[in-house]
Amino acid sequence: MSDPKRSFKRRKNKVEIKQRIWVKYENIIINLCKKRNNDIYQTERQAGYHQRISDIRKTCDKAVRQAENDRQREYYENSLI
Repeated sequence: MSDPKRSFKRRKNKVEIKQRIWVKYENIIINLCKKRNNDIYQTERQAGYHQRISDIRKTCDKAVRQAENDRQREYYENSLI
């Protein structure tokens, strides 16, 4: 016959080990989620950054075209005089 005290201790130890393992996995899962969210955040930030750069480029191109048009118009108007 097995000793009831001893079997209780063994069960208790098993439960503790399971809990420890679960906490360990829980932490791993939490860290993975944090990392994934951080990666998503970084990607969004980079996308925003690239978007801003492309907006600036568009604005610069627009300004250059406008300046070219003004210069051509000025040249054309001066040639008429």
